[in-house]
Amino acid sequence: MKSTILCFMMIFLFHTGWSQNSNLDYHHAIKLYSQTSYTSTSQQLSIFDTLGNYRAISSKSFQLIQPSLAYQWKTKKNNFHEVAIGQVQLHSQHDLSEIKNGQTNSSLVDGGQKVFETSFILRYEYIINLRRNVESKFAPSIGFAGSPYFFLKNFQPVTSHSFPVSQLNMGMKLYVTPRISYYFNSKFFLDLNIPICLSDMAYNRNSVKNPAFTRSQQVYGTIDFNSFPRVFSGRLGIGMKL
Repeated sequence: MKSTILCFMMIFLFHTGWSQNSNLDYHHAIKLYSQTSYTSTSQQLSIFDTLGNYRAISSKSFQLIQPSLAYQWKTKKNNFHEVAIGQVQLHSQHDLSEIKNGQTNSSLVDGGQKVFETSFILRYEYIINLRRNVESKFAPSIGFAGSPYFFLKNFQPVTSHSFPVSQLNMGMKLYVTPRISYYFNSKFFLDLNIPICLSDMAYNRNSVKNPAFTRSQQVYGTIDFNSFPRVFSGRLGIGMKL
């Protein structure tokens, strides 16, 4: 992985120059992306017992389609800034389990919960155009990005034998992104890029409002930092010059 990044950095050093490619002669564009990604994570969380036990949590995720919308504008050095937002979610769900009597039409609630989810991912990327002095429909570039994210999920039970639970995950990922664009005509272009995750710094907090626990036992959080985490993704976008 490190050798791949070094290779792209060498390409950058030897191929930068002032733009002569007419396909790059625009100042603003919008893009609609679709990203495919695979993520594998693991955590160790203390559960505050006297035996030295801890909870190990692992997660694997594969997302085939992750749409996002981006806006791009040119710098004075003929490179590009790009900002994007994706995975915006405000979701509410109410599950209810009841035991009903068909004769008396009475019912007894024996389970269920209300779930509230909030999430978003932002991305800022500085894109350096390579081989700008070559007239071509293909335009290679390399991007350097920071991507803050926020995920919050609350579980509110509808019965007294369960307790409210909340899960918070927020942080920042840093990427280096090899890119290639293909310009169909003077208006539309295709953008293919492979984000390589350099690091992921995250704050994770879980809380359980169980009155049998002390206040410190009800909430536990960790700050994690991972270099080259197991995040693999590819992104394809359709762009339109403005």
